[in-house]
Amino acid sequence: MKEITIDNFFSISSLLKGSPEDFQIAISNLDNLKFKDKYIIDLLITKSLSLENRIAFLNCGTVNGKRYDTLLIGKNLFNYIKANGNNKLYKQILYRIMNT
Repeated sequence: MKEITIDNFFSISSLLKGSPEDFQIAISNLDNLKFKDKYIIDLLITKSLSLENRIAFLNCGTVNGKRYDTLLIGKNLFNYIKANGNNKLYKQILYRIMNT
């Protein structure tokens, strides 16, 4: 299992915000790369998306999140990352999402 990098994360997030073809490429990449901490990555990607892109991502069939998951609230996600994941990497990604 691979660990995602900040650049990989935002590249995939950017593809998810693009055309429908880009969206499918991003979903395929997420499925094929088999990142560890997939649930946290799914939550972070969901947090980085808005409106139709978020709904499409949650409905794509390979994501473990829910549309109204309380973990999508910034402080809840921060605390979940602190308890369950690579604190430094995922916190940096979350900070970048929250500041854009």
